[in-house]
Amino acid sequence: ILVGLATSFAGAQPDVPTEDVPVVDVPTDVVQDVSLTAEPAAEFVVYTDVFLQADQSTGRRPGEASSDRRVSRHATYFLADRIVDVAIGDSGQIESAEILELGSGNIMLLDSVKSRSCHLSYDELLQAVAAVTSRLDDKPPIVQFAANAKFAVDWNEESGKLGMIAEPMGYLIHTTKQPTANAASLYRRFADMSARLNVTRPGGLPPAARLAINRELGNHDAVPTKVELTRIDSPKIYSTHQYRMSLDANALGNIAKIDTWSSEFESTNLVEFRLGK
Repeated sequence: ILVGLATSFAGAQPDVPTEDVPVVDVPTDVVQDVSLTAEPAAEFVVYTDVFLQADQSTGRRPGEASSDRRVSRHATYFLADRIVDVAIGDSGQIESAEILELGSGNIMLLDSVKSRSCHLSYDELLQAVAAVTSRLDDKPPIVQFAANAKFAVDWNEESGKLGMIAEPMGYLIHTTKQPTANAASLYRRFADMSARLNVTRPGGLPPAARLAINRELGNHDAVPTKVELTRIDSPKIYSTHQYRMSLDANALGNIAKIDTWSSEFESTNLVEFRLGK
């Protein structure tokens, strides 16, 4: 949920490992909170835009255009055998992609700017997350909370709003029922992967807060339409999520491009992929 949200709007953050990731014991509950068994579902797309909210102290007159700044745009394609998430630049070009294979749980990362790729098993991703989150003692409270998040949960069945409330950060999630069978399960699978990959980025927060949100959404077979995040150390940011129940020509073209890049790009390890020149 909230692709790229809550990553680089604060100061000190956890560090991406600068050497090969060591083997670290992964808690059993972390391993078990996502199923990788493929499930049949109709193909669909989620378009996600993330915005940095304008300073509310300046105010706006009624009808005045919003000055909220869009900071990222993603298209996530839910296919029969895999989930493909692409980051889209201002001119409409694909800047990067993350692919989750549903049966195996294997992950591929693509950087179209540097023409490089990275292949990870799901176990390797869990090891990378554990390696980063095992050394947070000197990090700010917001980072430590994101690694061990505990929220007060407020679910309103009538409005479909989910509140995840805590002092250092809080979420208000506007939801809708899953648009097709198994959509909520598949969305959670993608969102859990995205939350874990986030910590491998420079400035990325640990995944526990987002995993907790994903779990609550899954419990209600709900998917987000808007997510508002308030943090004590940054301006308010929010994301919007639009669902389309078919793949148009542009989507099919993007998927074909990703398939070509997957075989053509230079393969690197995770550290080089994130930090290499």
